Amino acid sequence: VRIDLKTPISNSTNVIMGFAAPSSNNLKDSITLEALAVLLEGNSDSRLTKSLSQLNSYSYLSMQKVGLKKDDPQALFVQLNTPPQYEQKAIDAFYDAILDLSKNPPNEYEMSTIKSTLSKALAMNFESAENICETIGSGYLDGNLQDISQMQNIINSLTPNDIVNAAQKYLDLNKVSMAIVHPTSVSDEQILKNYQQSKFVKKQPKSAAASISFGSRKIDTTDIEEYRLKNNTHIALNNSDKSDVCYLNWRISAIQALPKNLAIPYVLTELLNKGSSIRTKEQMSMLTNSNGIDYTFDSNGFQILVNANCMAQNLDSTLDILNEIMYNPNFSQEDFEAAKTKIRSYFESIDKDGSDNMLVQLYPGYFGSAREILEGLDKMTLNDVIKHYSDMLNKGSSNFVVTAPFKKYPATKQSALQKISQSPVAFKDFTPKFTNIFKPNKSTKVILDSAELNQAQIYKTYSFKMSGNIKDDVKFEVLNEILGGSPASRLFQELREKQKLAYRVSSQVQSFEDTGILTMFITSTTDDKAQNDIKYDNLQKCLDGFDTQVQKLLKEAVTQEELDSAKMQLKQRIAKQTELPSSETDLLSTNMTLPYGIKRIDEYVKAIDSITIEDVTQAANHIFKNKPTISILASPDTIENQMSYIESLGEVIHPA
Repeated sequence: VRIDLKTPISNSTNVIMGFAAPSSNNLKDSITLEALAVLLEGNSDSRLTKSLSQLNSYSYLSMQKVGLKKDDPQALFVQLNTPPQYEQKAIDAFYDAILDLSKNPPNEYEMSTIKSTLSKALAMNFESAENICETIGSGYLDGNLQDISQMQNIINSLTPNDIVNAAQKYLDLNKVSMAIVHPTSVSDEQILKNYQQSKFVKKQPKSAAASISFGSRKIDTTDIEEYRLKNNTHIALNNSDKSDVCYLNWRISAIQALPKNLAIPYVLTELLNKGSSIRTKEQMSMLTNSNGIDYTFDSNGFQILVNANCMAQNLDSTLDILNEIMYNPNFSQEDFEAAKTKIRSYFESIDKDGSDNMLVQLYPGYFGSAREILEGLDKMTLNDVIKHYSDMLNKGSSNFVVTAPFKKYPATKQSALQKISQSPVAFKDFTPKFTNIFKPNKSTKVILDSAELNQAQIYKTYSFKMSGNIKDDVKFEVLNEILGGSPASRLFQELREKQKLAYRVSSQVQSFEDTGILTMFITSTTDDKAQNDIKYDNLQKCLDGFDTQVQKLLKEAVTQEELDSAKMQLKQRIAKQTELPSSETDLLSTNMTLPYGIKRIDEYVKAIDSITIEDVTQAANHIFKNKPTISILASPDTIENQMSYIESLGEVIHPA
């Protein structure tokens, strides 16, 4: 069964395929299908991933239980995301990958990769109390509670034939339900033509388109050792006894190296994830996949951020790989051109989002629009990328966090220090401080853009000066929780529950260097002609609702109940963030670049308890004394109907 649909709100094509999967109490077959997913799209070297990458497409496989009974089946979903008119080629690539299994079952390297990946995922699963509870609860409901202890044995015993048989049993290509959502720019004739060109098509389709407190949890910073290495890297070794999985976060920071061409960091990111000058991407993938090593490099113009994880026995190998890539990057002309093509394809098909317009306006020169990125790609040379990379290493500071079972494996500590100190670069000293980039609005600005959307996206953001004082940071967080940080917040209760203006409404506080931003966000139906639901004035009602809550915070003190609830929410968030070693590592890495260093989280928790009602009022006055920036993305008819009101708000800016 296949149905083709169209949408005006997406520039890419999405394919969803559904197959009947094993019942949830059939643990062996369920794990075998997870192994199949790793084989097909578990990493960059997987079979389907390699085929789809040539189409600038990607896939995602998942299983979901259908029903509540223990023997109810699961559904296996295969999602493909492609550029317009590439959907059939992507579907054919998936079909080819399934049919090829009978001729080419998983080889020794692939089986090693599958078992390493599943074993590490299983170890990670038992690091979190939430995941443990979910696993035990699901096992009880599914009638396979006793089998949970056998998961590792099942993984270890998997054979190539198990995976081939599972694919033949559950991925029957003659029994698949398929929905394809195309952009409206693709015609029915083009959809039909692409379909008919498939080698798997046997007949023409009938239609082508139709109030409990959990307290707080702190990182035990007494269990963290800090060092300054000979290459000037500041390193924190964080002992964790939750599993044998190690987590690594390496951050090279140099805001003075920010390039004028904001497309350069995107290309650098692609190249740093393409192997090294010593090993090709394929060779690197074989090494990492067979040893259960995952890593990503990311560049944003002022940082190179590396995240990795591995089992403890592979920590040395992982550090060797990160050093190899960082200090011997792959800067081939061929891969440079391929990276530009991939990034261009992404930005040409990316959907509009009001938040992107907001960031470009608030942080000019640091975040670029899609148009600026595309123009930058046309102007860029490989030497531009190499120069930016060199500036990052020569002008940057280096901070490294490793979370690992150091007490269980004492030798890993000295080895990690020795590996991380090896570099051809002497990094700069790092002193946590903010770069002065804050520029207050002289007047209210309204960024106005249109798209064929049923629901308008409405953002109202106040930027404000950050002091770096931990208590000030917590004041802003507490204020945000009361305003729109949770379902108990004022925005949620007033605009959603009472006025019924939206399903999604919230607020968020963020910061970049010395500039904080508090953003209120809502999506509200204004122009749903298909349902005869036209409410253009919802746009004004939403913005009026934002202003009402801002004025209330300025004129009236919050209640003690609201303050206590906000404090509890913040403590619960910290508890969750510090439970998993992966998020704990990320938090430590971020804190190393801020005042207070790794002790910041301890000071943060202390500050939560010290916040008073008067502090919240002070925070409101500090933030809302500034002129806001509003971003509106709505249908052309909504904008036309509401233009007089929009112009009354402030200076209207149309994104290029």
